[in-house]
Amino acid sequence: MSEPGMETGGTLRVLIAEDDEQIAGTLADILQGAGYQTAIAADGAAAVEHIRRGDEFHAVILDLVMPHLDGMTALRYIRQLRPHLKPVILAADITAEDRRAALDFGAAVVLQKPTDIPQLLEVLGRLANGAGQD
Repeated sequence: MSEPGMETGGTLRVLIAEDDEQIAGTLADILQGAGYQTAIAADGAAAVEHIRRGDEFHAVILDLVMPHLDGMTALRYIRQLRPHLKPVILAADITAEDRRAALDFGAAVVLQKPTDIPQLLEVLGRLANGAGQD
């Protein structure tokens, strides 16, 4: 039996923090098809709560713009709670300054929306296997 909020899939676990239900669902479907287990958080606060309560993930995907707690702020909290996690930031529009700030705060990479799925899978594969983590 899977835990609440956990979809069935493989053994590597990815938290998807995305306020657009359609995008979150599509990402979850793609990742499950690639062998990952996924959990979805509707905003940054919910993503941080997953981490705070001890849910273990191999990788985290954060939308940059979300209600209640944006992706950049969630990134900071997640890195404080789990320094080994280097979230992937997804952004529809991001300035070079914001991209640099996200990387400086510990994001693994910043990807443009719509996301290049092969690139996302490649990055998640590296992160899930420990490459590029502190």
